[in-house]
Amino acid sequence: MAAAEDILRNFNLFIDGIGYAGNVESFTPPNLALATEDFTAAGMIAPLEVETGLLNKLEASFTLTKIAPEVEARLGNWLKPISLTARGAIQDFDGNVKECVVKLTGKIKSVEAGEWTPGAAVKPKYNMSVYYYHKTIAGVVVHIVDVKNMVAVIGGTDIFADVRKALGIETSAASIGANVVGI
Repeated sequence: MAAAEDILRNFNLFIDGIGYAGNVESFTPPNLALATEDFTAAGMIAPLEVETGLLNKLEASFTLTKIAPEVEARLGNWLKPISLTARGAIQDFDGNVKECVVKLTGKIKSVEAGEWTPGAAVKPKYNMSVYYYHKTIAGVVVHIVDVKNMVAVIGGTDIFADVRKALGIETSAASIGANVVGI
């Protein structure tokens, strides 16, 4: 029986290389969902769902347990992207631990200031618009999505390589992953 496998035991968050261990309440990575629409043409008896791109817009969020002026100051600073790395410890029932690393590059698009209560932690929530997403588990690449360079590596396959080639867009293997600075 496979019970209690791959439980997230703990995690840490790094923002622009600064660690926030002990000051992070939660992190929500981007949801990956295909961008589709219904297509119906003459001779069809029902709509057919077709892809219109690869993914819907990528967004992420994180909640800190302190007021972080260095993060809040990034709101609206569209000239400098924010680099975020979430490192998780995933543990199975037998105690074996493997790392899960999510690296994001994007912009802080909103700050929810949180409720101020005397003697309690203020918990501001930060929402990001993401244009680069890279996820590994135990050192194995699970996803790479680089919106600006038309790169999507899913299950080890760069699914837009042929499309980029047909369009004359060159993206070297070395540049895949180059858009994120992380821990």
